[in-house]
Amino acid sequence: LPAVTQRVHTHTHMHTYIHAHIHLYTHIHTCMHTILALYTQLAQWRENRLEALDREMEATARAEAEAEATRKLEEERERVQKERQKKKLEEYHHKKLTEVDEALKKEFQIQEAADIQQAELALHNLDRVRHREVLRTVKDLQQRKAEERAARVQEEQERKLELLRQTVRVEAPSDPLRLLRETKVSLARAICKEQVSLQLPLFPLHGYTADTVMADPRVKLEHALREAGLHTTSYARHVISNAMPPHPPRRDQFSTVFNYS
Repeated sequence: LPAVTQRVHTHTHMHTYIHAHIHLYTHIHTCMHTILALYTQLAQWRENRLEALDREMEATARAEAEAEATRKLEEERERVQKERQKKKLEEYHHKKLTEVDEALKKEFQIQEAADIQQAELALHNLDRVRHREVLRTVKDLQQRKAEERAARVQEEQERKLELLRQTVRVEAPSDPLRLLRETKVSLARAICKEQVSLQLPLFPLHGYTADTVMADPRVKLEHALREAGLHTTSYARHVISNAMPPHPPRRDQFSTVFNYS
């Protein structure tokens, strides 16, 4: 019995050992398949990546070539444009220099003509100045003679006036108080003021007198219509309303309160 038990135990251990090796082999086989699949995927990814890098390098090289061609074309275009602008600028400078040269020539001609005209005018002015100096000398002599003649006439008039004053001079006695007395004119003015003050009313009037009111033609018209007994008729009211005042009213006194038209 112990031998059988030992054999069974050994068989069980062997079976467990074999099952463990089989499981390990299966695991190793599975891992190898997984590693192989990963290696295949990695190789494919590497190949794809290399192809992508090749395409990127080709695209970069093509882009660089296109950029280089574009740059060269742009440089050529800029060079042609600069040459064209340089040519235009040279033509512009040449045109400006020609215009300036022509303007200087014209200005020189104008200045030369002006100098000649100025010289001729200076000669003419010199003759005019000499002529004016002669005229001024003659005028001064005439004025001096006229002043001397006027002085003699003035002296003669003063002499005659002095003789006339001597004939009409009044010999009055010295009376200093005469300066403080009233004159005839001041006395007459005082009497006139007194007479005017006597004709004024006793008290001051703040309004209009009957004569002033009756001087208005509208009041006269109304009074005449009233005396005739026609002042209450519509015709009389129309005539009175259309009567003109003695003086036209100011523009600021017009009213439209009763304007029913």
